[in-house]
Amino acid sequence: MQKKDEKREQVLKAARSVLEIYGIRKLTLDDVAKKAGLAIPSLYYYFKNKRELVRAVVRMEIAEISEKIDIEIGKANGPESKLKAIVTTLLQYANRLANLPGMNRMEHAVVYPDIAKDAEAARKRIRDLIQEVIEEGNDSEIFDVTHPDQAALMISAGLAGMIETAFDGELFKEHK
Repeated sequence: MQKKDEKREQVLKAARSVLEIYGIRKLTLDDVAKKAGLAIPSLYYYFKNKRELVRAVVRMEIAEISEKIDIEIGKANGPESKLKAIVTTLLQYANRLANLPGMNRMEHAVVYPDIAKDAEAARKRIRDLIQEVIEEGNDSEIFDVTHPDQAALMISAGLAGMIETAFDGELFKEHK
């Protein structure tokens, strides 16, 4: 079972690499299989189609970002540093997204509705983390936020908007 999991991970990393080069529209299972060093029938052992593969890559990305946020929060001292760690990590992710080729988020929502569900769950987790940090700041009298839930919603919505703008290729673009 471990070998299967390792091979699946190898396929996911290959798919991410191909996505970074070609984007979702031009990604082919043949390109992924070649990058992973597999015959295309072997790829179907791990993923039945492109949609399933892309969703798995997105889930891997979400898990990695979540883990990175948790690590950075763990290193932070106090609520201000924790909030900064969340924002900084998401900015780094947005910067990476801005450099990926492919279609915009609206097209993804139509073509890959499953991804939208995964992204919404990730946004909720971020909102909950931000609310926890704000409440911690209130408890330690560093913050004085009357409605931590609303503040977390506003901050997370702003961050989500920034990520969506990056996804559309509009963030970090030089304006003339």
